[in-house]
Amino acid sequence: MPRLNNNLDRAIGARLRTQRLQAGLTQSDLGKSIAVTFQQIQKYENGKNRLSGSRMIGVARRLKIEPAELLGGSDSPPGPDVLDALRQRDINRMFVALSKLEPQKRRAVTEAFVAMVQAFGGKL
Repeated sequence: MPRLNNNLDRAIGARLRTQRLQAGLTQSDLGKSIAVTFQQIQKYENGKNRLSGSRMIGVARRLKIEPAELLGGSDSPPGPDVLDALRQRDINRMFVALSKLEPQKRRAVTEAFVAMVQAFGGKL
């Protein structure tokens, strides 16, 4: 029987990956905490396997978010440029480090970083 909504599964998976990275967890860390393998987490993140309701609630609890944050309001995953950027180790490290700062400090660091990127000729 064919899967009916691959786009929705991919969108949920992309949000799962973003939330996992923001929490500073590896796929193995998250998998162990919800009793699945890291390969299963990969399949969820890629939209190849569908998260059941009970599994989604377990993932959300581990990530300390509401399940609705994984569901989102759209069946469109983030654009490929965003996902490709998050897969790059250096960008991922910066994202995780920034997520650990309190909001006021995060804004200050982000503004300084953007100014530095622009000084090096980066266009935003």
